[in-house]
Amino acid sequence: MITIALCVSGCVGTGLFYLTRAYVIRQTEKKVQDLLMMNKALHVYIQKHTHPTLYYAMQQGDVKSGFYSPEILSSSFMSRSIHDYYNIERRQAGLPKMYYKFAAHNPRNPVNKGDEFELSLIQLFNANDAMLEYKKVVSRDGKAYLYYARPFLKTTEECLRCHGIPEDAPHALRMRYGSRQGFGATAGRYRAIESIREPLERDIKTANIIFFALLSGVAALGVLLFFNQRLHDRVKNRTATLEAEIVERNRAEQALRDSEHSYRTLTENLPGIVYRVFVQEQNRMHFFNAMHETITGYSTEELAAGEVCSIDPLIVDEDRQRVVFSVRQALQENQPFEVEYRITHKNGTIHTFIERGRPTYDDRGEVLYIDGVIFDITEQKSVQEERIRLATVVEQAGETVMIMDRDGAVQYINPALTRLFGFSFDEMIGLRPFVVRPDMDNSDRYASIWKTINDGTIWTGRLKNMRKDGNEVTLEVAISPIRDGSGTITGYVSIGRDVTKELQLEEQLRHSQKMEAIGTLAGGIAHDFNNILGAIIGFAEISCDDIDDAAPVKYNLEQILHSSMRARDVVRQILAFSRKDVRERKPAHLGTVVRESVTLLQASFPSTIEIRYRVHPGSDVVMADTTQIQQLLMNLGTNAYHAMQETGGVLDIQIAPRVLDDEAAGGFSDLHPGPYVELMVGDNGCGIAPEVLGRIFEPYYTTKDIDKGTGMGLAVVHGIVKSHGGDITVESNPGEGTRFRILLPLLETDDAEEVFSPETLPCGTESILFVDDEEALVRLGDMMLKSLGYQVSVFQDSREALDAFRAGPDRFDLLVTDQTMPRLTGLELARQVLQIRHDMPIVLCTGYSETATEEKATAAGIAAFLMKPLNRRELAEAVRRVLDK
Repeated sequence: MITIALCVSGCVGTGLFYLTRAYVIRQTEKKVQDLLMMNKALHVYIQKHTHPTLYYAMQQGDVKSGFYSPEILSSSFMSRSIHDYYNIERRQAGLPKMYYKFAAHNPRNPVNKGDEFELSLIQLFNANDAMLEYKKVVSRDGKAYLYYARPFLKTTEECLRCHGIPEDAPHALRMRYGSRQGFGATAGRYRAIESIREPLERDIKTANIIFFALLSGVAALGVLLFFNQRLHDRVKNRTATLEAEIVERNRAEQALRDSEHSYRTLTENLPGIVYRVFVQEQNRMHFFNAMHETITGYSTEELAAGEVCSIDPLIVDEDRQRVVFSVRQALQENQPFEVEYRITHKNGTIHTFIERGRPTYDDRGEVLYIDGVIFDITEQKSVQEERIRLATVVEQAGETVMIMDRDGAVQYINPALTRLFGFSFDEMIGLRPFVVRPDMDNSDRYASIWKTINDGTIWTGRLKNMRKDGNEVTLEVAISPIRDGSGTITGYVSIGRDVTKELQLEEQLRHSQKMEAIGTLAGGIAHDFNNILGAIIGFAEISCDDIDDAAPVKYNLEQILHSSMRARDVVRQILAFSRKDVRERKPAHLGTVVRESVTLLQASFPSTIEIRYRVHPGSDVVMADTTQIQQLLMNLGTNAYHAMQETGGVLDIQIAPRVLDDEAAGGFSDLHPGPYVELMVGDNGCGIAPEVLGRIFEPYYTTKDIDKGTGMGLAVVHGIVKSHGGDITVESNPGEGTRFRILLPLLETDDAEEVFSPETLPCGTESILFVDDEEALVRLGDMMLKSLGYQVSVFQDSREALDAFRAGPDRFDLLVTDQTMPRLTGLELARQVLQIRHDMPIVLCTGYSETATEEKATAAGIAAFLMKPLNRRELAEAVRRVLDK
C-alpha cells in the first residue's frame, strides 16, 4: 500500500511540476510580450511624431539640414537606453538582469550586431512571413532563461531615408557612423529582430516551492489516509506537518500576490476591458482595467457614479435581454459564455462589443464572481458585414462569376454558373477552362486569352461553352487579373452573361428584315406587272371567242392564256411570300384542308413514299385562305418528295393544338402567348446541311438541279405562314430527315363557308361606270363587260369620271375603278361618289397598293375588292355578285 501511495504521489507530483513550470514560463512570456509591445509603441511614436516634426523643422530652417541625433531619431538607441535604465531598476529591486537587444545584420552601432544564432533567425523570419515569433527555454551560465525573439518592423519607404543608400541619409549620420554601417536595407524586408532573454530562475524557484508544498500535501494526505487508525498516536507529527503547510501556504499566497501584480500590469495593457464581476453584489465590477475609458469614452468615476459600477447601462435596449439570458444560461450550466452586443459610446455613436466570461463557484456551488474580457469589434464587424454583402451580391447575381488561381484552376463559382451549365460546385472546382491544351480545336484563341490575362490585361469577348446536357450556350465574358497588395497577379476572375437567346433573336430579326426588304421589292413591281398581264389575259380571251375552234391561231392564243395565267400565279406567289397579297380568309378546319391536300399528294407520289396523316384531338379551326394553305402543303410535300426520291421513305403530317406560354413565345419573333394549331410536316430523307439551313426561306435560293426547282417553294411557304399571323421553324440534320413546324393562331369558332363557282358566265344589262388609267385596260374592260350584256361608260381620267357621275348619279348601277391612278385614287373616287350617292355599289381593283387593302375598302363602303390581273370569269362573277346584293 505504501508503494501504491508513493506511485500515486509521484505521478501527481510530476504532473503538478510540469503544470507549474508551464505556468511560470507562460507568465514570463506575457511579461516579455508586454515589453515588446511597449518598445513597438515607442518605435511607432518616433516614426509618427518625432521624424515628421524634425524633417519639417529642417525644411523650415529651424534645424540644420543633415542634423542627426540618435537620442532623438533612433528607436533602437532609445530602446536600448531605456532597457539599460530598466535593468538598473530591476537590480535595485533585487531582480536579475534581463537581456534585450536589437539584433541586426548590418547595424549602425556594433553593439546591435547579432550573433550567429540571431542572424539565422533574421533569415528565418524573412523566409517565412507567417512566422511571427520564436521562443524557447535555454540555459546560460547554469541559469534558465526564456529566450524570445520576433522580427522588428518591416522596412518602409520612410525607413530608407536613413537605412537605404548613404547619399539619402543626413550628413551628420554618415559622419557619425560612416557610409557602410546601417545602410543597404530593402523595403518589405526585416533588417533586425528583437532578441530577449528573461531570467526564469527566480520564478522557477517559486514554482518549485509551490510544487514541493503541493507534493508534500498530497503525500501527507496519502499517508494519513493509510494510517488513519494511528491518527491519535501521531497528533504531534500531524500538527508539525500542518504548521509546515501553513508556512508554505503563506509563501504561496505571497507568490500569488506577486503574480497578481504581474497579471494586473499585463491586463492594463491589453486592447480590451478585463474585469471581475461579483454576482452576489448586484454585478458590481470589483476589478477592471483602464482600457474601458478608451473603448467606452467614460472614465472610472463616471461608471462608478451609479449605485453599481458596471457598463451594463451602456448596452442598447434591444440587446440587453439577450445578454442577460446568455449570462444566466452560462451560470446555470457552469459553462463559459460568449455574447455579442452593442453599447452607446459617450460621443453618441454605437459600438459593437464581444464579451467572453467564465463563472467561478464556491464550495456550495454558488457563483462567487465572473472573470471576463470585452473587446471593441466595431471595425471588424463593419468589414465582416461588407464582405457578407459582397458575397451575397456574388451569390445572388444573375451573371456568372468564376474565380481561378494563378494557374487557371477554378477555385470558386457562383450559383448562376452552376444553374447555367448544369455542373455542381464540386464538379467545377479544380478545372482549368482557359489553359491551352493541344487537343483543343480553338487553341489559338485560348492561347490569346491566356496571354492577355497573364500579361495583366482585362480580356472581353464572347465564348461558346457546352452545358452538361450537351446544349451550347454563348457567354459575353470579361476576365480580369486579381492582384495582391504588391501588384502581383494571384488569380483571375471571370464574369459572364448568357447571350444565347439574344443572339438567336438577333438572327431572327436579321432574317425578318431580309424577308421584309425582298417583299418590299416584290410589291413594288406587282402593280405594273399585273396591269400588263391583265391586258394580255383579257384580249387573249376575247380573241379566242372571235376565232373558230378549228383555226390554228386559236391554239396559239390558248397557250398565251395558259402562260399568262402561270405568270399571274408567279406574281401571286411573290406577293404571298412578301405577305402583301390580299386574300379573303374565312374560318376553316385545318384538318379538312390538309386532308384534301394529302389526297392530291398521294395521287402524285410513287409507292416508295408512304404518307402518314394524323389529327390529334382538339380544335383545329383557323382563319385562313384555304387555297394558300393547300399551296403551302403542296410545296412542303414536293420538297419532301425530292428529299426521299432516291431512297423512298415516310412523309409524316400531324395536326395538334399547342399553347405557348411567355417563355415559349419568346423563342419566336412575331408570336404572342396563347393557343395555336401546330402543323408538322416531316420526312426521313437526306436532310439539310447546317450551312444551308439558314437560307432555305430565301427566294430563288435552291440546292436542286435547274430542272427540279425555282427556289420559290419555301419562300412562298414562309410568306403564307407570316401573312396568316403564324410562324414556321425547321429542324434538320444530314441523313436524319427534316421537320417543318407551322404555328397558326387558333380561332375559337366552328363556322365555315362554302364557295360556289358557277359553270357559266353571269351576264346583265345594268349600266356600269368603268375607270382605269391604263388605255389598254379601259378598252379591255369596255369590251368584256359589253360582251356580257352590260351598258358601259369608260374613263381613263378619274376626275372626268367623277364629273360624269355628278352630272347623272342615277344613270349608273355600278362603279368599277382601279386604285392606283394619277390625280385621284380609286379610294378617293369611291369616297366622293358615295358622298353624292351613298347606296352606289362599287368594285375596287388593284394590282398591288400598300394604301389600299380589303379592310380599308370595306371601311370606306366599297362592296368588293379584287386583285389584278382578272380574267373574264372573275370579273363577271364579281360584278354580278355586287349587283345582286
